[in-house]
Amino acid sequence: MNKSKSKGIGLLELMLSLAIIAILLIMAIRYYQSANLSQQMSSATNMFNAVRSAMKNFYNDNAVNPNVGGAQSVSIQDLMDSGYLPPSFGVNPWGGVVAFTAIASSRSCGTKLTPTALNQTYSVCMSEVPTAACSQLQVKLQGTINTSLNEDAACDANTVTVTYSYG
Repeated sequence: MNKSKSKGIGLLELMLSLAIIAILLIMAIRYYQSANLSQQMSSATNMFNAVRSAMKNFYNDNAVNPNVGGAQSVSIQDLMDSGYLPPSFGVNPWGGVVAFTAIASSRSCGTKLTPTALNQTYSVCMSEVPTAACSQLQVKLQGTINTSLNEDAACDANTVTVTYSYG
């Protein structure tokens, strides 16, 4: 009885190897997407906190009390030029812009902030946040605000808005 030795790889072995490689690639892609979203969320949260700190430092250093009506207009560009924010600041992790404005009662975002006695809060807005990340970012930001000062985080139409108090 003659046994013949097979040479090479059989079709079944090749298909099994490709299936294992495909499963590993799918797992790697899902891990990368999850890690990338987590990094973007952390970066966005840090941007909100940086604007909040820059605003407080600007008004403290320039002896402007927004609660008494010290009206001095400032923009994100002004904060960057003054060194309160890094020069590379302004574009969020999803490619949108970060803006803020003083508000009286409704959420809105502009480019200049002029605090007055009526406007004791300001909103920081981040645009072009993907729908899937918008609500997750809102929940993450809820943990960084002071609700006793009526601070709030909201997600609306791919824009995350956080309302901060000058206090």
